[in-house]
Amino acid sequence: MNSTHNHRVVTFRVTGKGLEPENALTKGEAILMAERAAVADGYRQLVEKVRGVYVDAYMKAGRGSVNQDTIQVQTQSWLRGTEVMEITQADYGITLARLRLRINFSKKGMVWWPVGIADKG
Repeated sequence: MNSTHNHRVVTFRVTGKGLEPENALTKGEAILMAERAAVADGYRQLVEKVRGVYVDAYMKAGRGSVNQDTIQVQTQSWLRGTEVMEITQADYGITLARLRLRINFSKKGMVWWPVGIADKG
């Protein structure tokens, strides 16, 4: 069996968004906080793509109308090898962070399993 058919690199790309907070003490602090928020949002998106999301939904209805509607979304993972490709300032105080994660997958039987971080390329 040819080993190239049993190994694949999958690249995940996301764009995180952050907003400059109004309560920042200086413009510089606001920019740094927005950059950090954008990167954190990018990490969250990557975890959602790689590991999925646990959704807990509850709705209570009575007399033909919804009395209560609650949706909680949760995800958790250990991420390693994520690259922050670019951070840019957009309009209205919004900061964008482009992130990339490359993962090696190996085929075992009929299932593809993540086996490690791919080379940067």
